[in-house]
Amino acid sequence: MKENKSEGIVLKSFAYKETERILHLFTHDQGIIHLIVKHLSPKKPQRINLSTPLCRGQYVYRKGKSDLYTLLDGSILNLHLPLRQSLKQLTIGGKMLQAIHDTQLPEKPAPQLYNLLAAYLKNLPLSPENLWASFQLKLLKHEGLISFSKPQINSALGIHTLTEEEWNHFLLLAEGRDFSTLTAFTPPESLKKSIHDIFSSFIKL
Repeated sequence: MKENKSEGIVLKSFAYKETERILHLFTHDQGIIHLIVKHLSPKKPQRINLSTPLCRGQYVYRKGKSDLYTLLDGSILNLHLPLRQSLKQLTIGGKMLQAIHDTQLPEKPAPQLYNLLAAYLKNLPLSPENLWASFQLKLLKHEGLISFSKPQINSALGIHTLTEEEWNHFLLLAEGRDFSTLTAFTPPESLKKSIHDIFSSFIKL
């Protein structure tokens, strides 16, 4: 069987048998795949870390007779340790993983979305609430679930009309690419609630 190699982020991890785990791995090249990791042992900490949610790494794997891939080798790129030191950051990071898991079909490549998730997880400690609001908008936009033109957001819930202040902050969150800009302001609570309401109508976290 052909070997595959791709960068990936672990979305979910489930214990399977005594020394195995099954991962839902969001890969750059193949989208979400299901991957089994065998021979887990305290003597092999890297293998354990590679099968932990939030881990970003290079994964080498092979497809078996079923839809389940088998991990052959891997290397860690980022364990996102700063996120694990704050309950708030860890919770928001988990919501980002869940949102990707709930919106993406198995083995549907989404490299732009992968890059977005990787960048937002890396920078999340800078301003968790701002980056979570921005991530929600960019994910909805990527999936074609919202459109907007001043001063309105259009979604399946209908039309949301924003104030001038809300609109200015909304544009920064929805279109901003510079993390120093995205983290340098405080959006109105009313805007954060509108974003939450729209997002949760599509994705139940």
